[in-house]
Amino acid sequence: MDRLLMNICTLLTDHLSLARTRFLQRWYDYSPFGVPVRGTRLLPIKLPIPKEKSGNIMPNMRFTLDDLIDHIRLYNKKLACVIDLTYTRYYDPKLITARGIRYHKIFVEGHEVPHIRHVKEFNQVVNEVREQDPDGIIAVHCTHGVNRTGYLICRYIVEEMGREPDEVLREFQFARGHPVERVSYIDALMNLSSSRRKPFC
Repeated sequence: MDRLLMNICTLLTDHLSLARTRFLQRWYDYSPFGVPVRGTRLLPIKLPIPKEKSGNIMPNMRFTLDDLIDHIRLYNKKLACVIDLTYTRYYDPKLITARGIRYHKIFVEGHEVPHIRHVKEFNQVVNEVREQDPDGIIAVHCTHGVNRTGYLICRYIVEEMGREPDEVLREFQFARGHPVERVSYIDALMNLSSSRRKPFC
């Protein structure tokens, strides 16, 4: 019985190690951040991993919240809010809120086009931050900062700022340095009715 338990524990450990390795391999493929999307304070980034969880990450490949804040300071800007779209908690929100930065978690599952309730929640948070701190940067991340992040940022700009989907997708790719990859996400954005869009201002 003890040997069986040991074998099960070994298999679980190996599985978790393999999953962590695969996660990092994909995570490595994406740059940490780019610039805010044109005409907005929305900065798409990939998941920042805390220092205490970065032991198995090569030093030159690490990306922490400190790195994010330092990057924003280079532009004489302030980080006003972090919107976390991952479906798991990868870090303690207190790492952000203790600095006086707003943190908002939206549990968005990967692979599926985000639900309308997620869209409404995201739009509401962004509008609140824009009203309270018009010059503050809003960092948005999922795991890689590309698909869920790209979809919700682009949809916000289309619906709340009245811009065309194809233009916004190009602007997101320029800002992030990576395009929205999932065809279903792109199709959903391109099919947004013009009647849903607020006038550009």
